[in-house]
Amino acid sequence: MIRNHLHHTHLHLILQKNILVCLTLCVLFYSCKKNTISLPPEIETIYTPSEHDFGIYADAGKTNRFYITVKDDQALESIQTELSTKDGFHSHVEHGGNMIGAFKAPNIGTWNAEKSMQLSGTDSVVIFKFNAPNDIAGSWNLNIALRDEDGNMTYASETVMIQNDSLPSIIPVASVPVAQSYGIVELTSGNTFTFEGNVADMNYLHQVTATLYHEGSIEWYQEWNFDHQWIFELSEILLPPFDHAGDYTLVITATDKNNWHNWVQSDIHVLP
Repeated sequence: MIRNHLHHTHLHLILQKNILVCLTLCVLFYSCKKNTISLPPEIETIYTPSEHDFGIYADAGKTNRFYITVKDDQALESIQTELSTKDGFHSHVEHGGNMIGAFKAPNIGTWNAEKSMQLSGTDSVVIFKFNAPNDIAGSWNLNIALRDEDGNMTYASETVMIQNDSLPSIIPVASVPVAQSYGIVELTSGNTFTFEGNVADMNYLHQVTATLYHEGSIEWYQEWNFDHQWIFELSEILLPPFDHAGDYTLVITATDKNNWHNWVQSDIHVLP
């Protein structure tokens, strides 16, 4: 009888010990799971099919697609993309020569677009599709917000260059003599310079003008009018000598037969 009682007592102790071990393992498992660091999602690449070697480009008046590759260590939840108008100017840096950054072009038009999408899984290629208006051009803001199922957020911002084939293109690629410093054309008083490059429009040009401003007043002006011409060489702009030291602004404007117009400006610093 005593042996039977001892046997049952021993089994009870073993059972208690096993329950205690299981409870300990459960607590440890829960504690480890609770303390696991959830990493934020990643925005790996943002790109558009383009002939350009760098940058993100889109076309006015056409359907455009951005490809955004994203991933997360646990699970993705959603993504929001937004295009917004950027005020001011952008520099033409994609063309060669020594005038890189010396001419600024305005951001033309106002337009905003946004799109949200639910996601799942640990990786995805998001396609952001939009139709751009036909009357805009320049640089736009692209803002992206990515969220995973744990509530972690990742943000990214890029500049999108919107090209408009309807507008006349103004492409200065060089100045003669070379005269540029940090995006500002520099020369000494009494000298002048000429351009290499062109203005072009497949719908034919109507007019090109060049206006030189000094201290808010027009210092010099020249215009060219066309009947049936689609390209104009910038070397035809013959600036007068800069006789006085100071800061000048040169504005080149082009208008085509459909009354689309475009313009660029350059800051000029004349040393004594």
